[in-house]
Amino acid sequence: MTIQLTIDLPEDVFSLLRKSPSEFVGELRLAAAVKWYELGTISQSKAAELAGVSRQEFLEALNRFKVSPFQVTPEELAREAAMPKKWVVNASPLIVLARINHLLLLQHLAEEIVVPAGVAKEIAQGPGNDPARDWLQTTGQALMREVEVVPPVIITWNLGLGESEVLAWAYQNHGFEAVLDDRAARNCALSLNIPVRGTISLILLAKKAGYLKEVTPVLLNLEQI
Repeated sequence: MTIQLTIDLPEDVFSLLRKSPSEFVGELRLAAAVKWYELGTISQSKAAELAGVSRQEFLEALNRFKVSPFQVTPEELAREAAMPKKWVVNASPLIVLARINHLLLLQHLAEEIVVPAGVAKEIAQGPGNDPARDWLQTTGQALMREVEVVPPVIITWNLGLGESEVLAWAYQNHGFEAVLDDRAARNCALSLNIPVRGTISLILLAKKAGYLKEVTPVLLNLEQI
């Protein structure tokens, strides 16, 4: 179901921004989604849905607006360093690691990896040349799992398909931790005692394990996605 809104704006706003009314509406939706994501109000999945773009396009929009997709505190990074390594992975880490050619780090570092079908569905909606999409059609296909039921305690957070299935898997399968980057999903995980780590934590872990010589160039590449 959709709801139509009417907004009264000064006539000269379109010429000021050099955009047609339809272009302005698209940019307004995108800007709102980016800001609410930055504030941790909505998940990355819901932000992309609100903006009417794919997960890949939303990550590119975050870069354009100079907003980091990685919503993690130093305290969270310290906790994540000591956690187990059975991972259920969200779309954002898969997309950004694929774009910098470091998806193999997941297989090097984890004892077990799961990609929920909902995450795969979101990635599949991206461009045909997306490396994460290619990976899911080849190597990653064996890692995909169906999530039969998302518990009501997760549904009520209205996080979107990918984040909800990631958290549902970790909630229902003891020993798994959720690999995701957005604050809204992290807040849900915290309320349910679901262990979480993000993409930056994976990079630091890879450096510690000897799979990366330097961290700084990789982190700079991530911020340019």
